[in-house]
Amino acid sequence: MTAKTPAITLNNGVQMPALGLGVFQSPPAETAGAVEAAFATGYRLIDTAAAYGNEREVGEGIRRSGLPRDQVFVETKVWISDYGYDATLHAFDKSARKLGVERVDLLLLHQPLSSAFDRTLEAYRALENRGASLLPADRAAALARGTRHRDPGLVADGRHHRLQGPREDDVRGPDAARDRAPVNGGFRT
Repeated sequence: MTAKTPAITLNNGVQMPALGLGVFQSPPAETAGAVEAAFATGYRLIDTAAAYGNEREVGEGIRRSGLPRDQVFVETKVWISDYGYDATLHAFDKSARKLGVERVDLLLLHQPLSSAFDRTLEAYRALENRGASLLPADRAAALARGTRHRDPGLVADGRHHRLQGPREDDVRGPDAARDRAPVNGGFRT
């Protein structure tokens, strides 16, 4: 991957690399090296989550890469045990500390917590107030009114159904579908 990775423009105007490394089920002992190798080959997005148990190692890989922070896009997710307004803000601080970064480029809720949907809504409010929400304006207004949505716009694998940007075939070419293996909502190259 020597050419610059195409970017996707999120609903809030943030530019996110279209391809990245997901570290779901990456053993902590191998994660830092995998992140460093991904950056060396041209990747600029790393997708992790508190529930993966390897945020510290992702941070180590970022540091070892030697890349300036503004050339790295870090995405992580808050786990359901940390939903609720204050708990979500604390989860952000904890993830940022483990990653060794002051800014998380994309912070998502890992999945809805339907058994305590009020905590999911409070977690979204915390993300909005932290400036990390991708909710479209109509959904944000409904959230402020306390309206429940079955489809808040974000899904567990970190993808947003309203993202603007190239499809995978546009990024990887028309033969990409036959030689890919799904990994945490992304694709292994």
